[in-house]
Amino acid sequence: MATKGAFFMSGIQLVIGLISAGGAIAYFGDRIGMKVGRKRLTLFGLRPKHTSIIITIVTGGLIAGASIGLLLTVSRDVRNSLFRMKEIQTELRQNRQALLESHTQLKELEATVAEQRADLIEIEQTRDAAVQERDTAKAQRDQVQAEYDGVKENIGALQQELEGWKKRVAELKDLGSALEDTVQKLRVSEQQLRAEMAVMSEQYMVLEDQLRDGNFAFLKEDIIAAKAIAGGRGQKQIEADLLALLEEADAIALQRGAKIAGKERAVVLAHDDYFFQAVQVLVSEQGRWVVRAVATQNTVRGEPVRVYFHLFPNERIYKKGDVIAKRSINGSASDSEQALLALLQDVNRTAIGKGMITTATGDVGRVTGEQFIEALLQLRRLGNKATVAAIAAEDVYLADGPLRLELQVSGESS
Repeated sequence: MATKGAFFMSGIQLVIGLISAGGAIAYFGDRIGMKVGRKRLTLFGLRPKHTSIIITIVTGGLIAGASIGLLLTVSRDVRNSLFRMKEIQTELRQNRQALLESHTQLKELEATVAEQRADLIEIEQTRDAAVQERDTAKAQRDQVQAEYDGVKENIGALQQELEGWKKRVAELKDLGSALEDTVQKLRVSEQQLRAEMAVMSEQYMVLEDQLRDGNFAFLKEDIIAAKAIAGGRGQKQIEADLLALLEEADAIALQRGAKIAGKERAVVLAHDDYFFQAVQVLVSEQGRWVVRAVATQNTVRGEPVRVYFHLFPNERIYKKGDVIAKRSINGSASDSEQALLALLQDVNRTAIGKGMITTATGDVGRVTGEQFIEALLQLRRLGNKATVAAIAAEDVYLADGPLRLELQVSGESS
């Protein structure tokens, strides 16, 4: 601010000096011109008038020269402008070019700064993601460390348990050797057991034939024949199926000694309406039905057997794995085979009571000879009392016979 004031004061002084110098020179030039005019002086042989004009021109030149000289003396800027004009113009052009280049560089720098800012933002985002991943990894590491510490604490207990298992394995190896000896002994006696079973089966069949050879051909509620019939069909089809069932029952009754006097037939309906009632039920109801021809009373050989129809709608009575019957049997007893056969009879009675369709021999259950023998062998191995369970080998439906069984033997705690 002080510099501007000093410059302003020096400029005023310069203007005043220039005015003063011009005025002084004009005054002296005028005085000289008046003296030349009065005295009619001549210069260079010219007329006084022309001499006065020359003096006036010279005076103007002196004024201009004095002004320029004063400016050159006082102002350095005027000297530079006057004598260094082209150089200044050159420098000005150079400065303008440099200014343009600087402006271009400034724009490039601004673009670079913008790119660097974008890179910085991306770097910050990457840094934040890395920090988050680091925190997550740290948390996971802490969790793993905690789990490791927990596992480390349990190593001692696990080692002790491992030692216990090693001892147990050694004991089991010893037990395995003993069992191997027992198995060898059992294999030796297996053939003997199979032979005994064959003899027992023959004895059972003989006993069954002897029972059937009694005075009674049928007892009350004996099932003479059974058949699975599909309901919901036409009346004629149902009647044909029922007549076929009666024919089958008639053939069985003739074999057992029942007979209608004077005829080659043995079965009569206890009431005529039974046939039509059964037909009506089967025609009106969909699904399969178990239809039985059942004796209404005890029948002596040589007499006709009076029957009625017993109908059961088909339904599942056992699921696979259900226990149908079970018994406690002493494997070391001599009657273990008879007890096992009694268990199968229990199965027959139970399933027949539910309405299960019977075979031509009046049975419902079926177990293979190998299963029967294997159950006996298991009873012999156990030696003491054991529980034998008759289990359904598959889902059991009333109209789908025969009933397939599996025998399961398990020891009883003493």
